Amino acid sequence: MPPAISYRPALKGTVPSVVSRAIRFIKNNLTARVAMTEVSTVSGVSQRTLRRQFKRFTGQAPLAFHRNLRLDAAHRILKSRGNVDVTTVAAECGFIHFGQFAARYR
Repeated sequence: MPPAISYRPALKGTVPSVVSRAIRFIKNNLTARVAMTEVSTVSGVSQRTLRRQFKRFTGQAPLAFHRNLRLDAAHRILKSRGNVDVTTVAAECGFIHFGQFAARYR
């Protein structure tokens, strides 16, 4: 079972707009392959700054956050649909390497 995803900041305080923009972009592109360069461009900061702020406020790196959201979506689909092909669900959630999906899903 994938880890529970927390949208709450790891630290108290207001989430920076840079992180908010990155999260919005990630959620809007949930099934797409997202590159760190795209996320940092949308956020308006360097990749290093984005990683540092993102990890500080979410506890995860941006691409790990994206992957975990997709794993969470796959888990919800598999639970709700009952008897469904896991490969189909993995593909719907943007996973193209099914062996890696299976390993990460565990």
